[in-house]
Amino acid sequence: MNRDRDRDRAALPEPMRRDVRLLGDILGEVIRDSAGPGLLADVERLRRAVIEARRSERDGWSTPEADQGCGAVADPAGDEIAKLVASWSLDRAEQVARAFAVYFHLANLAEEHQRIPPRRADAPWWRPCAGSALCSTP
Repeated sequence: MNRDRDRDRAALPEPMRRDVRLLGDILGEVIRDSAGPGLLADVERLRRAVIEARRSERDGWSTPEADQGCGAVADPAGDEIAKLVASWSLDRAEQVARAFAVYFHLANLAEEHQRIPPRRADAPWWRPCAGSALCSTP
């Protein structure tokens, strides 16, 4: 794992990282159980490709030497992502996009739950418990 990704992860509170990881794992199970392992594999392939593209970008693939003559800079990782997405049917691309949208909604909810203070002191469902934003018991 590269330093930037480690630094980004370290910037998040541990309970939030744990909750996002848990929600992502549960979403993966739901995708596999409801749409099959093929969709989960496609989602994971795209996720890994995007992580690799981010790493490549930070490691400096976009250099002036990579200029292809028309002001465009070569982007091998981006090209691989485009190739992967282009290999899918429109229906599969929509399913993968929906899976990512659900994941980001879940991650945003976990973040909101961690960062937004309780609006009412007597709202027991909002009180944090056992270091997790996901538990609902006082």
